[in-house]
Amino acid sequence: MAECGAALEAKGRAMLKRTMSYRFGGQFKSRVVVWVFMSAIAACSSSSDDSSNMRNVGGSSANAGSGGGNATGGDTGLISDKPIVTAGSGDNNANTGGAMEDACPAVSKTTEPGLAAVDIVWAVDGSGSMSDEAQRLQDNIQAFVDGIAAAGVDTRVVFLSQTDLVPAGSQLAQGGNYLWLEDMVDSTNALDRLIARYPDYQGFLRPDSHVHFIIVTDDESDYMGLGTPTARADAFQSDMDGLLSNEYTIHAVASPGAENELPCAPESIAPEVVQCCRDYILSLFIVLPAGCDAYPEVTALTCPFMGGAARNGVTYFMLADRTGGVGTSICAEDWTNVFGSLQDAVVASAPLPCSYAIPAPPSGTTFDKMQVNVKYTPSGSDPANSTPYPNVADVADCGDNQAWYYDPPGADIPEEVVLCPAACEAANAAKGGMMDVVFGCPTVPLL
Repeated sequence: MAECGAALEAKGRAMLKRTMSYRFGGQFKSRVVVWVFMSAIAACSSSSDDSSNMRNVGGSSANAGSGGGNATGGDTGLISDKPIVTAGSGDNNANTGGAMEDACPAVSKTTEPGLAAVDIVWAVDGSGSMSDEAQRLQDNIQAFVDGIAAAGVDTRVVFLSQTDLVPAGSQLAQGGNYLWLEDMVDSTNALDRLIARYPDYQGFLRPDSHVHFIIVTDDESDYMGLGTPTARADAFQSDMDGLLSNEYTIHAVASPGAENELPCAPESIAPEVVQCCRDYILSLFIVLPAGCDAYPEVTALTCPFMGGAARNGVTYFMLADRTGGVGTSICAEDWTNVFGSLQDAVVASAPLPCSYAIPAPPSGTTFDKMQVNVKYTPSGSDPANSTPYPNVADVADCGDNQAWYYDPPGADIPEEVVLCPAACEAANAAKGGMMDVVFGCPTVPLL
């Protein structure tokens, strides 16, 4: 190794620094930083004591990815022509060195995980009092979808509404991942329409996606004509469970509060003006409430657009609470935070990707499909204690085993490594973690 180190010193080393951030669980997680030593690798790979002199990339001896980025201490040469690939997507730091097999020298390179799948179904109240909210939705929907996609989530969007609220020239409208269903969604029937139109959007949903239902209304549900919010929420969940096998979350953009409380109102309008308008509306604009003549803006023409929500959306907020969704006020005049909280919830629900692209090996190296392993480390666990999943020929050989296979199966140089269904399910049940694709060590077979 001394000769190998001298050769590296003499020839110099080209060091490539690459980073990748992957957003999972609502926050940007592990920042993967790797160094690829491109020079004199072939000269070092023939050393007979490579394994014994190996140092963990990202470990305490090499300090890869810990601060300024200079490898320090001990033997810092990476001495094999087999790349190691790390893709982080959880609370663990991908630079801990746990993905390495200590006995297997390697060169590191970062690969991208596949996109997680999330489907979003909007049901938007199209009644006349919703004109301002419809405009806010139009103004924010593209940024909302773009933000989710930028976090590494593959998104499809369905709209149930009286008019198409996605701008025709937007990327969403033209991207092939958007479906508008014209429907008479009004003040009280958003839940009814989601059930009634399910056959029309069922085929657009993907079997592996987490589905988010977002209801936007300034009124309360009258689902199935049932008399209480609890009865309505129970019935809707039972009906949707009978249709949809995917995990789903319900979000409410409505008026918060109890049944007997006044619904929300725009923050920029004085409460006294709002109350006068409500009282004037209740009188069918026949009698101007006492004292309301002090507010010239209280008229039969302006009050319908000034009073805020009609009723509190108790049923919707109950469903959001039960399914872990977001409940936010429709009376907010700036919807940046409304969409931000929804976006975070969607990203947090995205499943851990179950396919990982195999990158081209660094210059001067070769790919060996018999020198690849896949490891999963749950959040908060030590990567050094993780055991590689065994390899199988294809998905038909997965069975109930937590294993992985190449795609395309049988290819000399496959494009991806793919987790078997049981391994993918187990990883996602843990809600976070780190998946490492390790090149350079003999592949562990399924015995």
